Amino acid sequence: MVDELNGQLWSKAAKGVDPIRIPITTGIVGNVVNTWKIMNIEDAYKESLFNRNVDIINNYRTKSILCVPIFD
Repeated sequence: MVDELNGQLWSKAAKGVDPIRIPITTGIVGNVVNTWKIMNIEDAYKESLFNRNVDIINNYRTKSILCVPIFD
């Protein structure tokens, strides 16, 4: 979700996990929001825009990512 007031993107990753908040210009989702282009990434760890810190915090390893802009 885009929080224009605070210049952030936020997402609730899973039940029981705090929402993730990042600057609107950061990472894969920031790139998709700003370019309106789909990103289909086979190996997240090979993508320079991928932020591994969220995986580390949540003891998880992301494999692939499909990030698509959704308009209301």
